[in-house]
Amino acid sequence: MATFYTIDRLGTLRPGLTVELSREFENCQFHTTHDGPSRAELESHLRELFPEGLTSHGKFYLLNHQLANPTWTPGVAGGPLVPVSPMIELIYELVRRSDFPSRPSRYASMFALETIEEAVKFRQRAQWQGRILEVEPTSMFRADMNQLKIGASGIAGLLHAKRYWEGTASQAPIWEYLLQGPIRVLREV
Repeated sequence: MATFYTIDRLGTLRPGLTVELSREFENCQFHTTHDGPSRAELESHLRELFPEGLTSHGKFYLLNHQLANPTWTPGVAGGPLVPVSPMIELIYELVRRSDFPSRPSRYASMFALETIEEAVKFRQRAQWQGRILEVEPTSMFRADMNQLKIGASGIAGLLHAKRYWEGTASQAPIWEYLLQGPIRVLREV
């Protein structure tokens, strides 16, 4: 099997570890509002959508990252909070489920690059901290990270998502690999 290189931003990976999906959600946030679904309802829905579990990336963006200010009232100053990265993840997951169900969910994948040099360059460009580790997945899917954006309009966002899941290259592609597990962590680079 081919090997890839991931950046351990959370500091949780070590050589010899096998990364698998997790169905443990006790320490996850499940942000709720006073008039929205309860934590129990959200967890039940999560288990329907992802019966095999999530990666740490999935837990962070789907469960732990708050999308809206729960105390905001329409018409009152301050407005809702809508961070871009979690919204991109959500939009791309919905497009994947509707149009590309055979593709792996980003919420249930580990992200990696093909070479050590690409991983080093990406870590510098993204200004990420973390060690680079060589990993070996069970399977993978390749997509262009440059397609991973919303764009200037809703229709542009949908087209970027379609192109991402098709594996279409942008003018200057940055290929990322969505790795599925179990994923073996081989060594620190």
